[in-house]
Amino acid sequence: MKWLHGLIITALIVGANIISADDWSLDGRGFAIAGYDTVAYFTQQKAVKGTNEYQASWQGVQWLFNSKEHRDLFLASPEAYAPQFGGFCANGLSDGHKVTADPENWRIIDNKLYLFFSKWGRLQWAINVPEQIQLATDYWNEWHQNNQ
Repeated sequence: MKWLHGLIITALIVGANIISADDWSLDGRGFAIAGYDTVAYFTQQKAVKGTNEYQASWQGVQWLFNSKEHRDLFLASPEAYAPQFGGFCANGLSDGHKVTADPENWRIIDNKLYLFFSKWGRLQWAINVPEQIQLATDYWNEWHQNNQ
């Protein structure tokens, strides 16, 4: 158990240097990705709501999960499960604006989770995916540069 506690502390310290809580798309209750279980996208291939029973804090943000196993998987490797671009709409970013995403609209591309505002935005990312990712990454990095 001590090793798990140490691993969690290490993940929190390392993760805290990547992005801050201000960089995450939070719902009105303060949960990342509207309280959806970010691990479920990978393990169940669907959007699943988390519960208050299984919570974790990472990068100053609260995350919900639908099982203890998912919470533990996330804490062991949060970067592997957290959505790209702070959970904001990947398509919006590739178009040059920051938009809240709907966690029901998602894709996993190269083992990374991307969320979208709408089904239309998700469909737009079916064409020229590397260019879309680059455009979104460029805008995300520019936004960070201008908001530090």
